[in-house]
Amino acid sequence: MYLKTLSELKVFLPPLAEQHRIIEKIEELFSDLDDGIASLKKAQQQLKVYRQAVLKWAFEGKLTAQWREDQKRQGKLASADTLLEQIKAEREQRYQTELAQWQAEVEAWEANGKVGKRPGKPGKHEFYPSLNEEEIDELGKLPPDWRWEKAGNICQSIVPNRDKPKSFSGSIPWLTTPDIDPDKISVNLAQHKIGLTKEEVSEYNARLIPKGSVLMTCVGTFGVICINSVDCVINQQLHAFAIHPYIFAKYLAFALKRQAYWMEDHATATTVSYLNKTNCNSVPIPVCSLAEQLQIVSEIESRLSICDSLETTIADNLQRAEALRQSILKQAFEGKLVPQDPNDEPASVLLERIRISKATQAEDNNKHTKRKQSL
Repeated sequence: MYLKTLSELKVFLPPLAEQHRIIEKIEELFSDLDDGIASLKKAQQQLKVYRQAVLKWAFEGKLTAQWREDQKRQGKLASADTLLEQIKAEREQRYQTELAQWQAEVEAWEANGKVGKRPGKPGKHEFYPSLNEEEIDELGKLPPDWRWEKAGNICQSIVPNRDKPKSFSGSIPWLTTPDIDPDKISVNLAQHKIGLTKEEVSEYNARLIPKGSVLMTCVGTFGVICINSVDCVINQQLHAFAIHPYIFAKYLAFALKRQAYWMEDHATATTVSYLNKTNCNSVPIPVCSLAEQLQIVSEIESRLSICDSLETTIADNLQRAEALRQSILKQAFEGKLVPQDPNDEPASVLLERIRISKATQAEDNNKHTKRKQSL
């Protein structure tokens, strides 16, 4: 069937000399086009390398070196030590508030005749041992007023429940790794269709991740980070950090993206690599003052926005290159790619030679068949 269909296709047949000119021109143009495409793809790779370089420079303090000098000269440069002490104090205060609220709930429960389940006591916020000197040396040198600290010590960790919901009938988004753009730190929930109701969140003991938290992948692929724009629920492939008042969400998101290599080195090696809760909370983060965090994010975004623009231009040009390839073929087989020469042998003569050649071949085949049958 397919051979019959192919045999019935109609094709344009120019003179043989013109066919050679067409092929030479196509190969010439395709060669130039391939060179251009190779250059565009090389530029794409270079932009990826540059993106990583921007994050490296940012979290080595290089992008804000002049800013720090100006702040220091004005006597406004705050240290990371001060910020870390503020974080510790705030976390303790939050715990005491949660404890007081729990005590009030228990009193109300007792006053109500102890009907229902007794309110659970809030757990004290975990604090992970600080990085030792050897670990700090491996991570690299920071500016004098910065410090290395574990992510779980500067933000509240949120680990999703292991139970997977059996129904998705609500508007609270259920996020998984494929929902997150690996090249950005935002997630578009406008078209997201899978979500839970408040009742489903309660039924399946799902952990609600508050808006503005930083989510990171912890299974298979590392360094894919986003900030959720609305309250959401996540599966076991993600880990969340509820942002602390002294840590800028975008700063933490970019810092975690920069630490993808650390995550890969510390992942548990099984069929699929993963980070457990302790490793997720132990990701080392370079900490600086909140003012410098804001400045760093501004420096990063200004550079990455240029990358985004260039990548869009490259992608558009790659699409144009493919369209141009098709246009070259179209022009070639419409007789518009090369000039026609009146001295070329007409295509009708070529067709007659082809007809005679096929007839001769058929006759030879028949003679060969008869000889075989006579043996």
